[in-house]
Amino acid sequence: EAEHRRAEREKELVLGKLKHLKQRDVSISRVYREYLQHCIASFKTEKTMETDRSVLKKFFRWASVRTVDKLTTSKVMDFFVYRVKVDKLIPSSIRRNREAMHAFFNFVKRKGYITENPVTEVKPPRLPDHDISFLKLGEIDGCLKAVEGDRLEPVIACAIFSGLRREEICWLTWEDVDLTEGKPLLQVRGKTVDGESWLPKTKRHRFVPISRRLHPYLVAARIQQGDRPWVFLSPEGHRWDPDNLGHRLAVELKPSAPA
Repeated sequence: EAEHRRAEREKELVLGKLKHLKQRDVSISRVYREYLQHCIASFKTEKTMETDRSVLKKFFRWASVRTVDKLTTSKVMDFFVYRVKVDKLIPSSIRRNREAMHAFFNFVKRKGYITENPVTEVKPPRLPDHDISFLKLGEIDGCLKAVEGDRLEPVIACAIFSGLRREEICWLTWEDVDLTEGKPLLQVRGKTVDGESWLPKTKRHRFVPISRRLHPYLVAARIQQGDRPWVFLSPEGHRWDPDNLGHRLAVELKPSAPA
């Protein structure tokens, strides 16, 4: 009976029905494990999870406390001061750190382990506005000419003429491509392929018109790929890893040294 009553009280506490009580002494290691399981269930990408893990581990080591209720707003503010002073973090990196920590503490709050998110009061630094630059037609032609005949040519053409992000290109399957004459479209959507799950950065599906200059690249790729699901294949014949693709692109597009 006592065990049953204890379980009921814990359930009421998590659901916020016991306002006069506050759950304490919840270890950071326990909450951290629960949060990682939540991230997996939410289909976060491995790259995003790796970034979040890195940020949180640095914060936990720096804070040097055992329970999650000891991670206060004051601790968070001091941590960001430390990262700027010692690690020389720039504003965009501070914002990314804050995003990771805010998401973690929101989860902790929903679990009922704390009553307020300590990161909420720490405002993100403002980023300077930058002028948006676009490739000129001559630059586009020069870029495509530089990779003419290379495996990356259709990948680069897709990036230029569709505006898709790198991961969106890597996860593009033939089920996402409609080459119907008149209104050809690309679909960016979440999916699970061979046990791997992925969601777009915006968590929303969208359709992108296939331009006249991109269309022949996709038609040629459709003929070459056969029954393989991926629109763009790595040299090993698999889905491109975004980081590997980025590295390969950087190598291919690096300006050559003058003779």
